[in-house]
Amino acid sequence: MQTIPKLYLSHFTQGSPAQKNQFVHDLGEAFEQIGFVAIRNHGIPSDTLKLLYQELANFFALADEIKKRGWDMKDVGAVRISSNELPTAKERTNGATESLLKAGFIKDNIFEAPQKTTDTEGGFNAAMPILTKHSHVKKWVIFALNEDSVLGGIRATEQLKMPAENVAGVGINDAAVAWAEFQKSTPTGFVGTVAVSSTMHGAKTAEMLFKWVTKGVQPPPITLTSGVLATRENWKKVKQDLDL
Repeated sequence: MQTIPKLYLSHFTQGSPAQKNQFVHDLGEAFEQIGFVAIRNHGIPSDTLKLLYQELANFFALADEIKKRGWDMKDVGAVRISSNELPTAKERTNGATESLLKAGFIKDNIFEAPQKTTDTEGGFNAAMPILTKHSHVKKWVIFALNEDSVLGGIRATEQLKMPAENVAGVGINDAAVAWAEFQKSTPTGFVGTVAVSSTMHGAKTAEMLFKWVTKGVQPPPITLTSGVLATRENWKKVKQDLDL
């Protein structure tokens, strides 16, 4: 299992030439081998990050899914799978939590499920104790940092023989994992993913970083990316539109 690397932007902006070179090397290696990296000391105000993840969480559409299914929010539990070791995970799940609360979700029905790893096994191990402890809850929504963690929660509900129609999990960004889930002959509790064009955003990020390193053109402190909610019904079109 690979862990998500953590890099300090201050090493590039304020560090020695050796630290700057190491930052560039480690960043490229992280994107090439893992595809994800946590950046610390980025200088972005916490309020700005909070707003970003609140907006990002709107794509999760969990509250809309609850309403579409005709569920009474007081009867629904939420498994919030997150990692206290990774600020990105906390911000992302905080945004989803606040979106649910604004839609009328019961705060006491949101259960924290700390994960040790951010893969499917980690999501499964985090969700299972929550689901078994609150077995009186018959309908669940599941959200997390990434696709794999959400799927781990889904797999936990399946092991407990919960009907898929009583579970709604929405992930983000790992389109290939979502496409595989959508192609199963029998629908699961995984209902959607926020699909992001990694090619487009990765190319833009690389371009900005290149200009910063070679020409001293510092990129804006924050750049909002766009995402599209892909479901079992529309994933093929989303896949084509985003060239995924």
